[in-house]
Amino acid sequence: MSDVRPGWYPDPQQPGWQRWFDGERWTPHVQPAPPGALPAAPYGAGPRRRTPTGVIVGVVVGGCVAALVLVGVAAAIAVPAVVRQQEKAEVAALTCDDAVEDAVALSQDDDEIPVVSIDDVTLVEDRRADFRRPSGTGDVLVLTCAGSATWEDGFTADATVELYLDAELTHLVALDWDE
Repeated sequence: MSDVRPGWYPDPQQPGWQRWFDGERWTPHVQPAPPGALPAAPYGAGPRRRTPTGVIVGVVVGGCVAALVLVGVAAAIAVPAVVRQQEKAEVAALTCDDAVEDAVALSQDDDEIPVVSIDDVTLVEDRRADFRRPSGTGDVLVLTCAGSATWEDGFTADATVELYLDAELTHLVALDWDE
């Protein structure tokens, strides 16, 4: 039972009208409000307005879409940064041993008298820290190393090996020697 007495009160849904409150709930009975002061509606006794389901669904769907957009933006920022960090780590891990290994392997495949080893290798030029992935078909010098090369026929000479990387981070080497 309500503490509010039954009576006519301003209708919260229809300005200028009154609705009968039976002491527990609002009834469907309405009448035009008489001119002058009206008693206030009973506290907590008014008809409850419900939020339409469509509004709730719209708010939930809108919130989900906004969350997905934020995740997409975060991913668009984070993924390239992670890829760049991995790329920098991969380039930083390159050594003269990698350059020499690639040069010897290439010589085995391409040269009539292949290089069998390059010893006493030293780093001459290091551009790993400044590496920027090239675009298109270009390549970028990463390391220059020097050592003593030995060919299959026993010939030896001072040699320089340059290690380049292309846009796919493929190792390209150039071998040059003093004759």
